[in-house]
Amino acid sequence: IDIDADGDKDLLTNNLAVITSLNYDIIKYYKNYGNAQVANLILSADTFPNVNDPAAVRGFAAAFEFDADNDSKSDIIIAPQLNSFHDIDNSWFIKDTSSTSLKSFETVTNNFLCSGMIDVGTVANVRFHDIDDDGLTDIIIGNFMRQPQNGNDSSSLYYFRNTGTLAVPAFDLITDNFANTISPAYMGMSPTFG
Repeated sequence: IDIDADGDKDLLTNNLAVITSLNYDIIKYYKNYGNAQVANLILSADTFPNVNDPAAVRGFAAAFEFDADNDSKSDIIIAPQLNSFHDIDNSWFIKDTSSTSLKSFETVTNNFLCSGMIDVGTVANVRFHDIDDDGLTDIIIGNFMRQPQNGNDSSSLYYFRNTGTLAVPAFDLITDNFANTISPAYMGMSPTFG
């Protein structure tokens, strides 16, 4: 991506950092002081998109140039390359907010393409049951584990109550700790009813 609009490619790369005792990849920005044929990359910013809001991802973060919002400007998507780290809030949408050819970036979200989905972590086990005896089928979801960025891995049961109707169901998250099941000691919660 040509961040400074000078006709050559600059570099966004990851660098391991320690934040709250956990290892994260922080994206760094290297400006190309060379040209399109011979690069001369020099560190321009230790954190991207800015020092107050760095994209911090566990799992070998990579930056991808992509027009995510169809405004004809190149945005940046940052996501982990390894699947063995946190599995939620790990897809950053960094928007080009500039009005000139010189790019300016701002974080929009750290859960790009996932915010409208039910995401309970790794290996979801879904069961349908009328938990509250209102005649509507609710959803209980167990997981193998949820790996948030804070490193507090845990397994639990999620309760989504059906607040709609029989013809048009709608589900609201009531709790991510149904029946006080949240536990870092037990992995692989799978609900069963009978």
